[in-house]
Amino acid sequence: MSDSEIKEIRITPVGITKDEKPIKFRITMNDEPGSLAKIANTFGNLGISLMYGESVIIEKSKTAIWTVISPTPKNISLEEVRDSLKKEGKALHVEIIPFD
Repeated sequence: MSDSEIKEIRITPVGITKDEKPIKFRITMNDEPGSLAKIANTFGNLGISLMYGESVIIEKSKTAIWTVISPTPKNISLEEVRDSLKKEGKALHVEIIPFD
């Protein structure tokens, strides 16, 4: 949606309703084979659907960042999600960014 009067463009992920409160995770991981799969499996094991994902290599063979958008989990706290992504998914850093 765009508003030329206030010069704003708002992008809403498809498939997420306002009631589901979309949330963004910015995950730093090692840039090595299987890293992204471990983190994706962790989301799946927690029952969290991913609606959007984008990965970027920061330093080849060292670090990468994967940004994903999902509905805010209902049966687990965001802190528990962060801990699981670090422990089970081997994430180096997890930033949780709410949508306004």
